[in-house]
Amino acid sequence: MKNKRTIVAALIMIVSGVILLGVGLAAGGKTSLVWKEGRPQISHLISTQQTFASDKVKNLIVNSKDADLEIIAGSSLKVESHLLDQKPELRLQDQTLNIEARKSAFDFNLGLNFGKMGQEKIIVTVPEDMDFQKIIIDGTSGQKTLRDLKVESLKINLRDGGLALEKVKGNQLTMNISDAAWQLRDVTLSGHLKVTSNDGASVLKRVTAQSMDFASNDGATIFENLRLKERSKIVKKDGQLKMINSQWPGLNAEAEELYVNHVKKEFPYQTGNQEKALTVEVTDGSFYLINE
Repeated sequence: MKNKRTIVAALIMIVSGVILLGVGLAAGGKTSLVWKEGRPQISHLISTQQTFASDKVKNLIVNSKDADLEIIAGSSLKVESHLLDQKPELRLQDQTLNIEARKSAFDFNLGLNFGKMGQEKIIVTVPEDMDFQKIIIDGTSGQKTLRDLKVESLKINLRDGGLALEKVKGNQLTMNISDAAWQLRDVTLSGHLKVTSNDGASVLKRVTAQSMDFASNDGATIFENLRLKERSKIVKKDGQLKMINSQWPGLNAEAEELYVNHVKKEFPYQTGNQEKALTVEVTDGSFYLINE
Protein backbone atom coordinates (compact mmCIF):
# COMPACT_ATOMS: atom_id res chain seq x y z
CA MET A 1 0.00 0.00 0.00
CA LYS A 2 2.81 2.35 0.89
CA ASN A 3 4.55 1.62 -2.41
CA LYS A 4 1.34 2.36 -4.32
CA ARG A 5 1.04 5.76 -2.62
CA THR A 6 4.64 6.54 -3.50
CA ILE A 7 4.06 5.60 -7.15
CA VAL A 8 0.89 7.69 -7.32
CA ALA A 9 2.67 10.69 -5.79
CA ALA A 10 5.50 10.34 -8.28
CA LEU A 11 3.04 10.15 -11.19
CA ILE A 12 1.25 13.26 -9.96
CA MET A 13 4.55 15.16 -9.82
CA ILE A 14 5.47 14.01 -13.33
CA VAL A 15 2.08 15.05 -14.70
CA SER A 16 2.38 18.41 -12.92
CA GLY A 17 5.79 18.91 -14.47
CA VAL A 18 4.47 18.11 -17.96
CA ILE A 19 1.58 20.54 -17.50
CA LEU A 20 3.93 23.27 -16.30
CA LEU A 21 6.24 22.52 -19.22
CA GLY A 22 3.31 23.14 -21.59
CA VAL A 23 2.44 26.36 -19.79
CA GLY A 24 6.01 27.57 -20.04
CA LEU A 25 6.26 26.78 -23.75
CA ALA A 26 2.89 28.38 -24.44
CA ALA A 27 3.91 31.52 -22.58
CA GLY A 28 7.00 31.83 -24.75
CA GLY A 29 8.67 33.93 -22.08
CA LYS A 30 11.80 33.55 -20.01
CA THR A 31 10.74 31.03 -17.41
CA SER A 32 12.26 28.04 -15.67
CA LEU A 33 10.92 24.94 -13.96
CA VAL A 34 12.02 24.89 -10.31
CA TRP A 35 11.34 22.79 -7.21
CA LYS A 36 9.51 24.83 -4.59
CA GLU A 37 7.38 23.92 -1.57
CA GLY A 38 7.57 20.20 -2.36
CA ARG A 39 6.48 20.37 -5.99
CA PRO A 40 7.60 21.66 -9.42
CA GLN A 41 6.62 25.24 -10.19
CA ILE A 42 7.21 27.80 -12.91
CA SER A 43 9.64 30.59 -12.00
CA HIS A 44 9.86 33.79 -14.06
CA LEU A 45 13.00 35.68 -15.01
CA ILE A 46 12.97 39.35 -13.97
CA SER A 47 15.36 41.69 -15.80
CA THR A 48 16.37 45.10 -14.42
CA GLN A 49 18.98 47.79 -15.01
CA GLN A 50 19.99 50.94 -13.17
CA THR A 51 22.69 53.54 -13.86
CA PHE A 52 24.73 55.37 -11.22
CA ALA A 53 26.98 58.45 -11.38
CA SER A 54 30.53 57.11 -11.31
CA ASP A 55 31.85 60.13 -9.36
CA LYS A 56 29.50 59.21 -6.49
CA VAL A 57 30.90 55.67 -6.06
CA LYS A 58 34.28 54.76 -4.58
CA ASN A 59 33.53 51.31 -3.16
CA LEU A 60 31.63 48.31 -4.51
CA ILE A 61 30.23 45.40 -2.47
CA VAL A 62 28.52 42.55 -4.32
CA ASN A 63 26.89 39.41 -2.95
CA SER A 64 25.72 37.53 -6.03
CA LYS A 65 24.94 34.30 -4.17
CA ASP A 66 24.26 31.56 -6.79
CA ALA A 67 23.96 33.89 -9.78
CA ASP A 68 26.72 34.44 -12.32
CA LEU A 69 28.51 37.76 -11.92
CA GLU A 70 30.33 39.92 -14.46
CA ILE A 71 32.14 43.16 -13.62
CA ILE A 72 33.47 44.50 -16.89
CA ALA A 73 34.36 47.72 -18.70
CA GLY A 74 31.54 49.79 -20.19
CA SER A 75 30.52 53.32 -21.07
CA SER A 76 28.81 53.99 -17.72
CA LEU A 77 28.43 52.59 -14.22
CA LYS A 78 25.42 50.36 -14.66
CA VAL A 79 23.93 47.37 -12.83
CA GLU A 80 21.98 44.88 -14.93
CA SER A 81 20.31 41.79 -13.50
CA HIS A 82 18.50 38.71 -14.79
CA LEU A 83 17.20 36.75 -11.79
CA LEU A 84 14.37 34.31 -11.14
CA ASP A 85 11.40 35.84 -9.30
CA GLN A 86 13.45 38.65 -7.77
CA LYS A 87 15.23 41.93 -8.23
CA PRO A 88 18.60 42.57 -6.56
CA GLU A 89 18.78 44.93 -3.62
CA LEU A 90 20.75 48.06 -4.57
CA ARG A 91 21.94 50.60 -1.99
CA LEU A 92 24.21 53.60 -2.45
CA GLN A 93 25.43 55.11 0.81
CA ASP A 94 28.63 56.95 1.76
CA GLN A 95 30.10 56.37 -1.73
CA THR A 96 29.59 52.59 -1.37
CA LEU A 97 27.38 50.79 -3.87
CA ASN A 98 26.00 47.58 -2.36
CA ILE A 99 24.49 44.96 -4.68
CA GLU A 100 22.87 41.87 -3.19
CA ALA A 101 20.88 39.06 -4.75
CA ARG A 102 18.27 37.78 -2.36
CA LYS A 103 18.24 34.11 -1.42
CA SER A 104 16.36 32.05 -4.01
CA ALA A 105 12.76 31.29 -3.06
CA PHE A 106 13.00 27.82 -4.63
CA ASP A 107 14.92 24.77 -3.42
CA PHE A 108 16.68 24.11 -6.73
CA ASN A 109 16.35 24.66 -10.46
CA LEU A 110 15.21 21.54 -12.32
CA GLY A 111 17.12 22.73 -15.38
CA LEU A 112 14.16 23.10 -17.77
CA ASN A 113 14.24 26.62 -19.22
CA PHE A 114 11.76 28.17 -21.63
CA GLY A 115 12.51 31.09 -23.90
CA LYS A 116 15.98 32.58 -24.27
CA MET A 117 17.13 32.07 -20.73
CA GLY A 118 20.36 30.84 -19.25
CA GLN A 119 21.97 31.02 -15.84
CA GLU A 120 20.85 33.83 -13.52
CA LYS A 121 23.25 36.73 -13.90
CA ILE A 122 24.25 40.13 -12.52
CA ILE A 123 26.30 42.39 -14.82
CA VAL A 124 28.09 45.51 -13.59
CA THR A 125 29.68 47.74 -16.22
CA VAL A 126 32.38 50.18 -15.15
CA PRO A 127 33.83 53.18 -17.07
CA GLU A 128 37.42 52.52 -18.15
CA ASP A 129 38.74 55.60 -16.30
CA MET A 130 37.08 54.67 -12.99
CA ASP A 131 39.26 53.81 -9.98
CA PHE A 132 37.77 51.99 -6.98
CA GLN A 133 39.13 52.23 -3.46
CA LYS A 134 37.60 48.90 -2.41
CA ILE A 135 35.72 46.02 -4.02
CA ILE A 136 34.34 43.05 -2.03
CA ILE A 137 32.82 40.06 -3.82
CA ASP A 138 30.87 37.26 -2.10
CA GLY A 139 29.28 34.27 -3.81
CA THR A 140 28.15 30.73 -3.11
CA SER A 141 28.25 29.35 -6.66
CA GLY A 142 28.06 30.45 -10.28
CA GLN A 143 30.78 31.90 -12.50
CA LYS A 144 32.32 35.18 -11.34
CA THR A 145 34.25 37.25 -13.91
CA LEU A 146 36.11 40.51 -13.21
CA ARG A 147 37.86 42.17 -16.14
CA ASP A 148 39.50 45.53 -16.94
CA LEU A 149 39.37 46.95 -13.40
CA LYS A 150 41.46 49.34 -11.32
CA VAL A 151 40.97 48.96 -7.58
CA GLU A 152 43.13 49.74 -4.54
CA SER A 153 41.87 46.79 -2.46
CA LEU A 154 40.03 43.75 -3.81
CA LYS A 155 38.64 40.92 -1.67
CA ILE A 156 36.88 37.82 -3.00
CA ASN A 157 35.07 35.11 -1.01
CA LEU A 158 33.73 32.26 -3.13
CA ARG A 159 32.36 28.79 -2.41
CA ASP A 160 31.66 26.56 -5.42
CA GLY A 161 31.46 27.74 -9.01
CA GLY A 162 34.31 29.40 -10.87
CA LEU A 163 36.31 32.62 -10.91
CA ALA A 164 38.22 34.54 -13.59
CA LEU A 165 40.17 37.77 -13.00
CA GLU A 166 41.63 39.40 -16.10
CA LYS A 167 43.46 42.69 -16.60
CA VAL A 168 43.08 43.87 -13.02
CA LYS A 169 45.37 46.53 -11.50
CA GLY A 170 45.57 47.49 -7.85
CA ASN A 171 47.47 47.34 -4.58
CA GLN A 172 46.11 44.42 -2.55
CA LEU A 173 44.18 41.29 -3.50
CA THR A 174 42.79 38.84 -0.93
CA MET A 175 41.02 35.64 -2.00
CA ASN A 176 39.29 32.93 0.05
CA ILE A 177 38.06 30.18 -2.27
CA SER A 178 36.75 26.65 -1.73
CA ASP A 179 35.39 24.00 -4.10
CA ALA A 180 35.97 26.20 -7.13
CA ALA A 181 38.25 26.34 -10.16
CA TRP A 182 39.75 29.76 -10.71
CA GLN A 183 42.27 31.76 -12.71
CA LEU A 184 44.13 35.07 -12.66
CA ARG A 185 45.46 36.56 -15.89
CA ASP A 186 47.32 39.85 -16.38
CA VAL A 187 46.96 40.97 -12.76
CA THR A 188 49.35 43.70 -11.54
CA LEU A 189 49.60 44.57 -7.84
CA SER A 190 51.83 47.17 -6.21
CA GLY A 191 51.30 45.45 -2.85
CA HIS A 192 50.39 42.04 -1.44
CA LEU A 193 48.57 39.03 -2.87
CA LYS A 194 47.01 36.65 -0.34
CA VAL A 195 45.24 33.46 -1.44
CA THR A 196 43.62 30.62 0.50
CA SER A 197 42.24 27.94 -1.83
CA ASN A 198 40.75 24.52 -1.05
CA ASP A 199 39.57 21.80 -3.42
CA GLY A 200 40.01 23.44 -6.78
CA ALA A 201 42.44 23.83 -9.67
CA SER A 202 44.03 27.23 -10.18
CA VAL A 203 45.99 28.97 -12.95
CA LEU A 204 47.88 32.25 -12.51
CA LYS A 205 49.39 33.78 -15.66
CA ARG A 206 51.31 37.06 -15.88
CA VAL A 207 50.71 37.99 -12.24
CA THR A 208 52.96 40.63 -10.64
CA ALA A 209 52.97 41.49 -6.92
CA GLN A 210 55.33 42.98 -4.38
CA SER A 211 54.83 39.92 -2.16
CA MET A 212 52.53 36.91 -1.85
CA ASP A 213 51.14 34.39 0.65
CA PHE A 214 49.57 31.44 -1.14
CA ALA A 215 48.03 28.39 0.59
CA SER A 216 46.31 25.63 -1.38
CA ASN A 217 44.92 22.18 -0.58
CA ASP A 218 44.01 19.69 -3.32
CA GLY A 219 43.95 20.49 -7.01
CA ALA A 220 46.75 21.44 -9.39
CA THR A 221 48.21 24.96 -9.33
CA ILE A 222 50.09 26.52 -12.24
CA PHE A 223 52.05 29.77 -12.08
CA GLU A 224 53.26 31.15 -15.40
CA ASN A 225 55.26 34.38 -15.62
CA LEU A 226 54.84 35.15 -11.91
CA ARG A 227 56.84 38.20 -10.72
CA LEU A 228 57.62 38.76 -7.02
CA LYS A 229 59.94 41.33 -5.43
CA GLU A 230 59.85 40.67 -1.68
CA ARG A 231 59.74 37.70 0.72
CA SER A 232 56.81 35.43 -0.12
CA LYS A 233 55.47 31.99 0.67
CA ILE A 234 53.63 29.13 -1.04
CA VAL A 235 52.19 26.21 0.95
CA LYS A 236 50.87 23.41 -1.25
CA LYS A 237 49.23 20.22 0.08
CA ASP A 238 47.89 17.22 -1.82
CA GLY A 239 48.43 18.50 -5.32
CA GLN A 240 50.81 19.46 -8.06
CA LEU A 241 52.57 22.82 -8.11
CA LYS A 242 54.08 23.97 -11.39
CA MET A 243 55.97 27.25 -11.92
CA ILE A 244 56.86 28.28 -15.46
CA ASN A 245 59.13 31.19 -16.49
CA SER A 246 58.71 32.97 -13.15
CA GLN A 247 61.00 35.42 -11.33
CA TRP A 248 61.75 36.14 -7.67
CA PRO A 249 64.81 37.35 -5.71
CA GLY A 250 65.49 33.87 -4.28
CA LEU A 251 64.00 30.43 -3.72
CA ASN A 252 63.84 28.19 -0.65
CA ALA A 253 62.01 24.95 -1.41
CA GLU A 254 61.14 22.33 1.21
CA ALA A 255 59.44 19.08 0.21
CA GLU A 256 59.77 15.33 0.29
CA GLU A 257 60.37 15.22 -3.45
CA LEU A 258 61.45 18.21 -5.47
CA TYR A 259 62.29 18.32 -9.15
CA VAL A 260 64.04 21.33 -10.65
CA ASN A 261 64.21 21.05 -14.41
CA HIS A 262 63.50 17.33 -13.86
CA VAL A 263 66.69 16.88 -11.78
CA LYS A 264 66.13 15.70 -8.21
CA LYS A 265 67.66 17.97 -5.55
CA GLU A 266 68.34 17.57 -1.84
CA PHE A 267 66.25 19.50 0.67
CA PRO A 268 65.99 22.28 1.41
CA TYR A 269 66.87 23.53 -2.06
CA GLN A 270 68.03 27.14 -1.95
CA THR A 271 69.10 29.64 -4.55
CA GLY A 272 69.32 33.44 -4.85
CA ASN A 273 68.75 36.08 -2.14
CA GLN A 274 67.40 34.24 0.90
CA GLU A 275 66.41 37.45 2.71
CA LYS A 276 63.79 38.08 0.03
CA ALA A 277 63.29 34.49 -1.06
CA LEU A 278 60.10 32.75 -2.06
CA THR A 279 59.60 29.84 0.35
CA VAL A 280 57.83 26.82 -1.12
CA GLU A 281 56.50 24.01 1.08
CA VAL A 282 55.03 20.99 -0.69
CA THR A 283 53.36 18.09 1.17
CA ASP A 284 52.07 14.95 -0.55
CA GLY A 285 52.50 16.49 -3.96
CA SER A 286 55.09 17.56 -6.51
CA PHE A 287 56.84 20.77 -7.49
CA TYR A 288 58.01 21.46 -11.02
CA LEU A 289 60.18 24.47 -11.85
CA ILE A 290 60.37 25.11 -15.57
CA ASN A 291 62.34 27.81 -17.39
CA GLU A 292 61.76 27.60 -21.12
